[in-house]
Amino acid sequence: MPQICFDLQAKDYALEVIEVLKEVERRYREKKQSLSALDFDDLQLRALELLDQPAVLTRATQRYRFFLVDEFQDTNECAARG
Repeated sequence: MPQICFDLQAKDYALEVIEVLKEVERRYREKKQSLSALDFDDLQLRALELLDQPAVLTRATQRYRFFLVDEFQDTNECAARG
């Protein structure tokens, strides 16, 4: 029985932590927006969104034959699989 009590408390704690993190993320987004600022993740996402546009992708592939990536080990897992 004690394990069940612990598991229920852990679940409640985890849900509270998730709510706190959601609030932190919301405030962070609002602050970035008020400052007209972007962080590194925003830059990555916006680049991907641009390349999802056929006209942008076509122009980039016509204009550039190769792309050199500095600090490739710092790219995220999704970009590394790309």
